[in-house]
Amino acid sequence: MKIRDTLRGCTVGRMQSVGYMQIIPLLSEVQDEDVGCPDDLEVQTHGYGRMGFSNPTENPVIVPLNAAYVISKAAQNHAMVKAGIVGKHGSKIFSDAACIQQTQGGLIPKGKYDLRILPYALREVAISRRGSENCGKIWPEIAEFNSSMGLEKSRGGHLEVFLDAFDKQLGQFVAEFEVVQQQVGAIILVDGSIVGVERAPSYDYWKSVWPALIRECYGSLAIYVQKTKEKKGKTPPVTRVPLPKKVASLEELSSELAKVCAKEDQKVRDIVNDLIDKEFVSKREEGGSGMDTDVVDNEQFIGQVVKKGDRVVYASFVTKKKYADNRVWYEAAPFQI
Repeated sequence: MKIRDTLRGCTVGRMQSVGYMQIIPLLSEVQDEDVGCPDDLEVQTHGYGRMGFSNPTENPVIVPLNAAYVISKAAQNHAMVKAGIVGKHGSKIFSDAACIQQTQGGLIPKGKYDLRILPYALREVAISRRGSENCGKIWPEIAEFNSSMGLEKSRGGHLEVFLDAFDKQLGQFVAEFEVVQQQVGAIILVDGSIVGVERAPSYDYWKSVWPALIRECYGSLAIYVQKTKEKKGKTPPVTRVPLPKKVASLEELSSELAKVCAKEDQKVRDIVNDLIDKEFVSKREEGGSGMDTDVVDNEQFIGQVVKKGDRVVYASFVTKKKYADNRVWYEAAPFQI
C-alpha cells in the first residue's frame, strides 16, 4: 500500500495557516454515509484497560485511532491504542485500552462523552503497545510528555494535568481552523513539516473527530514547538512566505498577498509530493461489518487504515519520533492526488 492509496478520491483544498500549524484540507465527493459517527457511540469501561462501546444506530461506527475519554466524574480516564469497528446495534469491548489517569480509581459509567484524541507525542507509543493488556502501559510516556510541556512530572501518568494547564490555548485551535464543505480529511504540518495524515469516511464523520484532532492531538505539538522556538529565537515555518515590508496601496497589498499565498501553496505541495508514493507495510488485524482494520508502518509513519474491500475509508497516521528528529525534505514535482 502507498500513501497515495489512502488518499484516493480526494482533492486538496486551500491551505489554512495559524502560527506554526498548517492544514491542507482533503476534499471528496465520495461520502460513505453508511458509516456512523463516533458521536453516536456510548462509552464505558468494564475494568481497568477494558473499554466498551455500544452503537444504537443503523450503521457500523469506526472508533477513531487513539480515541480518549476524560470525564468529570471520579473514574479512571481511558484511551484506545488502536482503531476499532462497532457493528450496527452492536457492542464491543477492547481489552488493550490504556488508563491515562494513573492514581484515579473508578470505572466510566455508560454514557456519551466528548471525544478526545491522544496528544501527538503519545500516539506512536500507544499504537506500538496495542495487544498489551497492561492498563498502565503509557504512564511513563505521559509523565515525560507533561515534563516536556513544563509541567510537574511527579504526577506520573495523569494526562489531565496537561489538558487542564493548556485548556484555553488548545481551545483556540478549534476556533482558528475551519472545516470546509466536502472535507473528509487533512494533511497536517507543524513548523513546516508534515506530522500527520487523517481521512474520514464522510464530511459528518470528519466534523465529529476534527475538534479532538486539532485540539489535543496536533494542537499539543504546535504548543510544544512554539515553546521551543521562543527559547531558541522565534522563526516562522519554512513553508511561510513573508509579505513585502512596504506596499503603497490596498490594491498592491492584495496583489502581493495573492503572490505570497501561491508561493506557500507550492512549497507545501512540493513537500507532500515526496510522500504520496512511499510504501507502507500493511498488516491486517481485525474487521467487521464489511470493513477491515490494518496497521500501516514505514520508516516515517505509523498508524491504521480501515478499508472496504481495497478502498480506504478511514486513515490516521503520524510521523515517528525518530524520523521527525532527523527530517530531510527533497525537491519534488508539483503535487497531485
